[in-house]
Amino acid sequence: MTKQLFSVGMGGLIVIVLANASLAQYGPGRGWRRLGINPPAPAVAATPLSEKAKTALVAMHDDEKLAHDVYVALSEKWNLPMFARIASAEERHMGAIKSLMARYGIDVPAADAGFADPAVAKLYEELVTQGSESQAAAAKVGALIEELDIKDLRNASTATEQADVKFVYENLERASHNHLRAFARVLAFSGEKYAAQHLEQEEFDTIADEPRDQPGRRGVDAGNRACGGNCPGAFDNGCPNCRQRTTSQVPAEVR
Repeated sequence: MTKQLFSVGMGGLIVIVLANASLAQYGPGRGWRRLGINPPAPAVAATPLSEKAKTALVAMHDDEKLAHDVYVALSEKWNLPMFARIASAEERHMGAIKSLMARYGIDVPAADAGFADPAVAKLYEELVTQGSESQAAAAKVGALIEELDIKDLRNASTATEQADVKFVYENLERASHNHLRAFARVLAFSGEKYAAQHLEQEEFDTIADEPRDQPGRRGVDAGNRACGGNCPGAFDNGCPNCRQRTTSQVPAEVR
């Protein structure tokens, strides 16, 4: 019998919260502003990126698009608000990457463009197929995507010396930690085992057990307000204090 993993999405999925004002000199920009980052000016940067750094930036856009598109598909398949909210976060991440691409003279893909790398397009199909098998499989796909994103962000960061690019990569990795942690807790709460594929298992487990960068609100305000927010959220067969939770109860900063 298929186990219901969750019926209402989890809060505590912090996209990125930044207090660093070091980029304030660059002015406004929609993608960055929604991400919480003061963006660079739209003009071409004084110091161009190396070809290696440009390639890495394009690849990171593919990574964020992969996460977004897979989560949208799985949200539609399973009607899971959790995936819809993380997909919205990934869309903001794509906006930040596009702002960097524009600044450094890289062609910005159109909203309806496909993946730059055919291998990523193939991976998209494979992950949607896997995640469509069950809700447990969907959560495992989410964990896999986030650990892949963490690995790729680290590699991309080593490809550039530009402070603004590194700054974005570091904070996108922080967001991926939060998303990975969320999926890992869903799986743990459901008794599902997950074997890391892109990170060492020890590091995956460490990230999964880390406290969130910002206090979560998964259980707070829900049901009888008795939950302290340390469960995986509202489940059909989960925390009884969280069953009445709705999207509107989740603070905007952690959606």
